[in-house]
Parts: sequence; structure tokens; C-alpha cells
Amino acid sequence: MPRAVKGIFKPQNPEKYTGDYPIIYRSSWEHEFMIYCDNHPGVVEWASEPVSIPYKDPTRERSQNLYVPDFLVTFVGKDKQLTSKLIEIKPMAEALTEHARTKKDAVVKMKNDAKWAAAQAWAMRRGIDFQVMHEGDMFHGHSNREPRKNPIRPVVPAQVKKLMPKKPGKKSTAKVLRSLSRRRKATVTGAVKKARKARKVGKSKKS
Repeated sequence: MPRAVKGIFKPQNPEKYTGDYPIIYRSSWEHEFMIYCDNHPGVVEWASEPVSIPYKDPTRERSQNLYVPDFLVTFVGKDKQLTSKLIEIKPMAEALTEHARTKKDAVVKMKNDAKWAAAQAWAMRRGIDFQVMHEGDMFHGHSNREPRKNPIRPVVPAQVKKLMPKKPGKKSTAKVLRSLSRRRKATVTGAVKKARKARKVGKSKKS
């Protein structure tokens, strides 16, 4: 799995970089890929987080979001022709259904499928390829990893609400109003009791 690290990449060959600055990596694998693009002689130009692509999030009703692929790379192919690819880097658990480890991975995979379908359509309209790269593509010894013996079943949108974690610290409006009402009642009741007690004390002093 990639380590969740974040930093700013400083290219040694800035003339090859065509994206925006600063160049931010969000995982150890993204950092490794940036070093590869910067140093490999076959890479002509590259950009990090090059474009925002709208897609419909299947985990939320009526939700239109933006997907930002990791890289756009132009390189010299085996046929000596220039080839451009839109690239996303993800672990196998989130890229391949048969390698999903938990139901949460399956939910992420379903969301990723929607993102990648939109990216594929975007790339095809521009005559370039879209590729999802995982550890099997990037590192030696991972390409022959066996899938899970008991694979996680793919998730359908109807199951998502049950699987998605609840956001902590947020109450519904009704619960907040009920809580405030109880506090007000308690405050009023306490004030009434104090007033009654004060009256009793006053009467006892007079008598």
C-alpha cells in the first residue's frame, strides 16, 4: 500500500513539466512516479493533476462532483511515436474488484468506476488513452499477486448508505431542538423551585 505522505516535488528537469506549481504529491507512489517522469529520457512532458472532469457520484443521490486524475504524460512509445496518457495511481484493493479487502474498498471501487468512466470518455474525445496504474504496474514482484480466495462482493448503490461511516459530531435539527427544549424546561423548573423556596423562607421569617 502507498504511504499517505504529502509534499512538494521540485523537478530536476523543469522544462519537461507543463502543469501548475506547486507540484504536490499525496502518496509515496505519486512521489515515485514524479521522479520517474522527471528523470526518464523517454518522457517528453508531464503534468500533475492536469484537469478536472465532472462525474456523477453513485454513492450520493443527485451529486455532481469533479474528478482530478493524477497525471498527464507524453512519452516516446515503442513505435517511436509520441503517445499521451491520462494516468491515475491506485492500489489494487481500490482498482480491482477481486483484490478488494473490505466492503469499504468495494464502495471506493464503485465510486472510482464512475470517475474512471468519465475520464475514459474525456480522454477518448481528445484522442489519448486513460490508464489506472497499481502496484502490479509500478513495482517488480506485484504483477502476479493472487486475488482474494473469498472476494468481497461488488457493492450496489442501495447498499452504500449502510456501509458509509456516519459523520461524528453532527446532530439532526430535530435532535438539537429537542435538546434545547429540555434544557430550557430544566432551567425554568429550577428557577420556579428557587422562587418557591425563597417564598417559604420569607414566610417562615415573618411568622
